[in-house]
Amino acid sequence: TPVVFFVEGSTAGAAETARSGIAKVPFQVEQSTGNYLISVRLSENDLFKSSTGYGLLSVVSQNAPLLLVDFDSSLYKGLSGKFDFAGVERLKPLDFASEALSALQENYQIVYLTEHEITALPKIRRWIHHWKMPKAPVLFWSRGEKVLKNEVWKSRELAQFLKQWGNVQAAVAG
Repeated sequence: TPVVFFVEGSTAGAAETARSGIAKVPFQVEQSTGNYLISVRLSENDLFKSSTGYGLLSVVSQNAPLLLVDFDSSLYKGLSGKFDFAGVERLKPLDFASEALSALQENYQIVYLTEHEITALPKIRRWIHHWKMPKAPVLFWSRGEKVLKNEVWKSRELAQFLKQWGNVQAAVAG
């Protein structure tokens, strides 16, 4: 079955599924770090209706020391998890958040962590840009992730991230 791959809305290539149902298109990352919104469109045929699937590719440096920033509870005024996407100008950042993160970015690669759905990425990017926060990858993780007192992580995703990236040096959280 033919499928078309898109990266940030631009065509990245097309391929046909193998007998396993898997189609692959090589993709060369152009930026050193950041997020890439990936979508795949299956055209309608005799066997399937047309459909589109989405995914997020987050590229993080393996060399720079990482600073994890809890987007949901340490950047803006208001209740944790109550990010208002209606207007970026209405939800103001904490005083000096942009200046502090910009200064920290000189020594660390920032990675934002959020519990919001992946579909919120364009709105999160818009808020970060509007309030002049450092541009950085956004890592989506499951609700209820907390570090326990004995340092056991509930999150498989975060545990894998920390295991794979031994360069996490600091975190900012509410």
